Amino acid sequence: MLGGSIAGLFAAAALARHLPRVLIVDRDDLVTAAGPRRGVPQARHPHSLSTGATADLEELLPGILDDLRSAGATVSTNLARYHFEINGHPFVVPEVEFTPHSYQARRGLLEDLVRARVLGLPQVEVVDPSDIVDLVGTDGRVHGVVVAPRRPGSSLRTVAADLVVDATGRGSRTPTWLAANGYAAPEVDEVKVDIVYTSQDVSMPRDALAENLVLVSASPTRPTGCALIRAEHDTWSVMVYGYGGRAPEQSFAGVLDGLRSLVPEHVVGAVAAATPLAETQRFRYPASRWHRYDRLRRMPQGLVVLGDAVAGFNPIYGQGMTSALRQALVLGDWARAGAADPRRFQRKAAKPIGDIWQLATGADLASPFVDGEAAGPAALVGRYIGAVQTAAEVDPEVARRFSRVIGLTDPAAGLLSPTMMLRVARGVREQRRRSAVPAVPGRSSAVSR
Repeated sequence: MLGGSIAGLFAAAALARHLPRVLIVDRDDLVTAAGPRRGVPQARHPHSLSTGATADLEELLPGILDDLRSAGATVSTNLARYHFEINGHPFVVPEVEFTPHSYQARRGLLEDLVRARVLGLPQVEVVDPSDIVDLVGTDGRVHGVVVAPRRPGSSLRTVAADLVVDATGRGSRTPTWLAANGYAAPEVDEVKVDIVYTSQDVSMPRDALAENLVLVSASPTRPTGCALIRAEHDTWSVMVYGYGGRAPEQSFAGVLDGLRSLVPEHVVGAVAAATPLAETQRFRYPASRWHRYDRLRRMPQGLVVLGDAVAGFNPIYGQGMTSALRQALVLGDWARAGAADPRRFQRKAAKPIGDIWQLATGADLASPFVDGEAAGPAALVGRYIGAVQTAAEVDPEVARRFSRVIGLTDPAAGLLSPTMMLRVARGVREQRRRSAVPAVPGRSSAVSR
């Protein structure tokens, strides 16, 4: 296993069910690691495991949800604890319990708990902290990897393996290795987003906000958005982002200024009174990219690629960890069936990747601040999703159903049922009717909790 971050840990857990020995190679010391690691520069920014992934996570690592609860993670069970404004549409949020529940914690805590579970499996071992130098392969098969241990005085060594899984993230060198060894490198689908986000962890009193999640996306007239996530032990992850490289100053004051035009006043007030934790962080994400290993006609035996090394999505949607988890489950099924053809795994893994890719890039291509535009059926779907979001302003059931889609609990196809399309049409008419009603002088139409 090349890479010991979230994707690599998920994959190692899946393989440990079917293989007698799984080795993890990473440049960091995974045995003593705690909290955000140097090898994961984006780890100090808000992360979210979608509601749709919680059952998958528990299947992969039984008991992990209890671990999260015991560690103080926020467990959300009711949509009334959420504030959504998507693409300029403030959703009417119903007072309704939902399953599966949402588990919210900072990335460092989640990764620590997952790592402890995975490294506790008897089949899993960790190689001494090492840089990955090269793959080793002959006669159409990868046999292992050359590593450079980071311990002073160490020399290069080869780690033999029947199966090499590349989970090294966006910096994966597998395409280069394939091209240098007579294989075609995968084509790359790309949507340039140039997202910059600035994040601040803060501590608030438990009753400072009624909400557990505040999400305001960019809109057709505004390139900025934000997310506030209640995490463990009264901590919050606060993030403000902007397309086209726009971002607030890298400071707590800058994050607070960025929030003022995005969220209700009571949210701004709560954050202003909060205690900043650690330093403000900034991260730039140039493009969503999908390396199409699923389209390759030839791949060497004994090599597969997953996680961000295959597909990375605009991080503001919080879908990367869910994608990695679902690819890991596919990997486990493939290993159980004999791990015979790496192309079969890549094609099967393309299904969960593709579902998320459509949602993420469809939303981006609908933005005037992103170069490119959806065409053909994708453009029609994009316009319909806009209608769904409009209807969600007035119809709680539409809002509930759409929240399950963006939470990756339900497939997007469910929004296209005749009953749902009728609700959407009615909701759009109702929202337009309400918008046409003149405001009463001296009376605000804004609602806040």
